[in-house]
Amino acid sequence: MQKPLLYLSYYFKLHRQEYYDRLNLVREKGDYEQWIQFFLKGVIWTAESALETIKQILALADQHKKLLLHKKISSPLAIVLLDYLFVKPYVSIQEVSNSFHISFQRAQALVLQFVDIGILKEITGKKRDRCFSYWEYLDCLSEGTHSY
Repeated sequence: MQKPLLYLSYYFKLHRQEYYDRLNLVREKGDYEQWIQFFLKGVIWTAESALETIKQILALADQHKKLLLHKKISSPLAIVLLDYLFVKPYVSIQEVSNSFHISFQRAQALVLQFVDIGILKEITGKKRDRCFSYWEYLDCLSEGTHSY
């Protein structure tokens, strides 16, 4: 399955009035050149933004691997869980148990270690069937997409 890599819609949202003005110039005067220039400027801006996000994510992965080493939580399973969080940033203890074929108690201990050092945050507020988020990664992905 293919997924889009660049989301121009955010650029258009940031430059909404210019977007409409330029579309009107195409409709009213057939001036496609200015539209193409605007569009390509958006592609460049979006690509640069995506590249910056990638750099932040790589730095976060490195920072958290070092944190695991520093806190002596660097078992192969802990490293695998960290990598897994980049694919699935919301997890439950049961899901970790099932995904890694480990006991619920072992999964719980590992997840709670990640919570203790700030990698995961509990987001349900419940005592059972809790869900945890890899919040810093999610923040990187959503940076700049909030409406103002």
